[in-house]
Amino acid sequence: MAAKFHFAENTFPLKLLFKRFQRLVDVIITNKNLHLAANSSGKR
Repeated sequence: MAAKFHFAENTFPLKLLFKRFQRLVDVIITNKNLHLAANSSGKR
């Protein structure tokens, strides 16, 4: 018996959810990189 694929009929809300999550991850990574850059430039 072959497995049947299930595709969501309305993917737009799911796409928006993933886009918001991606932006949140981008902000967190950018914030972390800014803190690392600020800390490394102060050490001399």
